[in-house]
Amino acid sequence: MSFAEEIRKRAAALDRRIAFPEAGDSRIVAAAEILQKAGIARPLLVTANAGERAEIEARGLTVLDPAGKGALEFSHQLVASGDADACVAGAVSTTTEVLRSA
Repeated sequence: MSFAEEIRKRAAALDRRIAFPEAGDSRIVAAAEILQKAGIARPLLVTANAGERAEIEARGLTVLDPAGKGALEFSHQLVASGDADACVAGAVSTTTEVLRSA
C-alpha cells in the first residue's frame, strides 16, 4: 500500500466532518465531491446563497446556511461546538480574513 493510500485509509476510518465556508468556489465544491465519494471525510459546505445551496444539494453534498452570519464565522462556530472537526478556508478568503473570523 502506498503512503497516499495509507493516509486515505486512515482518514476514512476517522469519519471526520470538514466545514468549507467558501462553497461559492467551484474548486471547493469539486474537492468536497472527491472527499465524499472516496469516503475520506464528510464535507459541510457553507453558503448563504440559495442558488449555490440548491446546486450543491443537487450534487448530493451537505450544505448549511450560515443563518445571517458570515460563512467563515459560522464554520469556525461549527468546529467550536463540535458539529465539525475542522474548517478549511483560504482559497477565496485572505489569510487575515480566515484568522480574524476564528
